[in-house]
Amino acid sequence: MTIQITIIGLGQIGASAGLALSDYEDDILRVGHDKDPLVARKAKQEGMIDKMTLTLSNAVQDADAVLLAIPAHEIRPTLEHIAQDLKEDAIVIDTAPMKRVVEKWADELLPPKRYYVGLAPVINSDYLQEFGFGIEAARKDLFDEMLMALITGPKASTQTVNFVTSFIKLLGAKTLFVGAAEMDGLMTTTHVMPHLVAAALVSAAVTKPGWRDAQKFAGRAFAQVSEPIGLSGSPEALASMTIHNGDNAERIIDDVIYALQNMQQAIREKDEEALDEYLQEAYKSRRRWWVDREDGEWSDTKASGEVSKPERGSLFKRLLGFDDSRRKRANDD
Repeated sequence: MTIQITIIGLGQIGASAGLALSDYEDDILRVGHDKDPLVARKAKQEGMIDKMTLTLSNAVQDADAVLLAIPAHEIRPTLEHIAQDLKEDAIVIDTAPMKRVVEKWADELLPPKRYYVGLAPVINSDYLQEFGFGIEAARKDLFDEMLMALITGPKASTQTVNFVTSFIKLLGAKTLFVGAAEMDGLMTTTHVMPHLVAAALVSAAVTKPGWRDAQKFAGRAFAQVSEPIGLSGSPEALASMTIHNGDNAERIIDDVIYALQNMQQAIREKDEEALDEYLQEAYKSRRRWWVDREDGEWSDTKASGEVSKPERGSLFKRLLGFDDSRRKRANDD
């Protein structure tokens, strides 16, 4: 008997998950749904999913697990829509960069015996400088040997956690257990804030009278720094992530303002040595991060170790907790 994993949202993350699962076509049925039917059809044609559905209800009604790979502002409406259609013991997994509020929504909206677990995927460093977040940016090895944070909901059973850790292995990633509050802080710093800083720079530039001429000279530096807001694709999602991580966003905005004020003070005092020292340290810190990120080996991180993908067949199903004996017990109940 196959396991049905439904993927809602077939952008870079969702479609890449579908590709990573393609090696297990005998054991997993990949059902896909996207609000744009043309995207879902493309995913089907390119082997990212086995079956597409036009409605959310049809997508989830037989699903053992549902992966929500959708913008942040769409998560609550989607949970509201699918909650009544989820079968018992179904697992809902999300990939949004905000976890406390999604945990709260899941606790509020999911019926009994339906479980929520959050994921925060890290993408392969080979693709960090690629443009695009849609289906065209999907890669089968997007998560290979990368960390994937697992945030367990308060009601998640041991079996649910075991299923999701095995699911992470299928994607080629390493599990890292993280609390929801901690994850929100980390994602606000590394994901939300770059978009907000980009938005602030663009706003500061284009609202000045000189922008009409300045835009003609804006080059690589401006393009690269403003890129996050230009490629975000959904200001609504960014606003939702920021508001729901408001405590972290306020704190980190203060940190950014403080850093800018330090540079401003050095400029005001014409202290070239102090400014140079500040910029040198920023340069070195960024360089160290990039080298470590490309290497992907974090000595201070306790992840699940070397990734060994489950083999096909009964062992594979036992790893996911869906062996035939379990299904028989469920039917007997």
